[in-house]
Amino acid sequence: MSTAPLAADAADPALYREDRVAALPDDQLLADRDRVLPAELTAGRDLGAAGTAESHGHAGVRSVPVSDAPDAPVHLARPARPTHPRTEDFLAAVRDVVSDSGGGGPLRGEVRPSGGR
Repeated sequence: MSTAPLAADAADPALYREDRVAALPDDQLLADRDRVLPAELTAGRDLGAAGTAESHGHAGVRSVPVSDAPDAPVHLARPARPTHPRTEDFLAAVRDVVSDSGGGGPLRGEVRPSGGR
């Protein structure tokens, strides 16, 4: 199945953007820090988005914000051709929820609206 992002505008189709975090073992020295730099990580390994870290946490792993890392764009994947007659209504509702919540929908943490939304 091919997918297309939810187009908020042509320049930036992301719904919103999230800060990057590093998933680090609790016993690693960097895990005690408030923030880390991308250069301190192993080739960007274990780099994720704040929302993923919050919704998919693991025991023994700490998510540490990463300074100077590009934001993570969040998209809504959907079929390239709508398969349901109310698809456009659903997409409009998603845009409204994201817009009304300052860009983060039901997610907590720091997220920023993207593009025109």
